[in-house]
Amino acid sequence: MPQMDISCGGAVEASGDHLALSSTSGPCGAMKAKVSGQRIDLTVSGDKGDQTLSLTRTG
Repeated sequence: MPQMDISCGGAVEASGDHLALSSTSGPCGAMKAKVSGQRIDLTVSGDKGDQTLSLTRTG
């Protein structure tokens, strides 16, 4: 997968065991995230249904 640089700004709010991310700038829209150890799983809704992107901590 090629490197992607996406810049979004907004607010994060705790929602149960998830984080609710609401963007006010950039192409991110609204999404939910869940921390799982050294990984954050982002769930984004789109025209093809929900998609999950996992971000892992390195270094």
